[in-house]
Amino acid sequence: MALSREERRLNNVKQNNINITAVPPSPRTLAEGEILMSMLPTKQLGLFAKYKGKLWRTYLTHDGNVYVDKDLIVNDSTRTQKAIVRGKTEFNGDLVIKEGKKIYFDSTDTYIYANTDDPEDLVIGADQDIILEPDNHVLLTSDMTVTVDKKIYFDTTATSIYANTDNPEDLVITSNEDIILEPDGDVLLVDNNMVLGGASYNASAKKTLILGTGTEPSGLTDGEIYIGSKDIEDQGSVSGLPREATLMLYNERVPESAGGIFKTVDATHKLIVWINGTEYYIGLKEVGS
Repeated sequence: MALSREERRLNNVKQNNINITAVPPSPRTLAEGEILMSMLPTKQLGLFAKYKGKLWRTYLTHDGNVYVDKDLIVNDSTRTQKAIVRGKTEFNGDLVIKEGKKIYFDSTDTYIYANTDDPEDLVIGADQDIILEPDNHVLLTSDMTVTVDKKIYFDTTATSIYANTDNPEDLVITSNEDIILEPDGDVLLVDNNMVLGGASYNASAKKTLILGTGTEPSGLTDGEIYIGSKDIEDQGSVSGLPREATLMLYNERVPESAGGIFKTVDATHKLIVWINGTEYYIGLKEVGS
């Protein structure tokens, strides 16, 4: 019996059943233009087609999971061509991101990337702070370089360490209160000076304790002495001698009246010192005189 026009139309437009095999096809086993579905060993259902001699494929999902055999390529940058992942993502292999391409967190102000230097640097940017939260230590197996005048803060901005902009630069340590050194060994100064007080001094000095003008203590502490520099230039003069910076000493024991060999009658010189708030002469005799 001849088919009606409508029956002939339906026969021409209906799709043939797609075969489902247990073994994935190869370019040799699939005919040009043929479409085939196959159940893979990973329990995924794959859709295969041969076009211009190449085998094309994609995987179907019944549970929302998507599997990629090799590379997942997102053209341009993740800001314009977005790869949106909602939920947990696990990588069983390497995740490679090209130089100059960033991973953004929430906004374009917070990111991580490798720059184009050779060899490249790892750059981490943040809209505010960068916080490290390890369960144990943060270990550096190489050098850490901090740009001049950029500070490392401890708890507050009043406690910091940094290199200033002098050339060569100075290491500056500031503290909200005390600076305490607790070495297991000694504190060593090699070849240079220790300067207390004044910021400028004669640069020819080496291995010297340099004291700037100090402030007298208001009282004495048991078991301690205070050594400093006293500037008495503005208090006139004694016996025509100029009054300038001199040694300042505060201790629990006060000077006693001297006699005999402690008298300065044989002294060729005398030096003014400041002891416990009182000026004294120290008698000096030049060697060989």
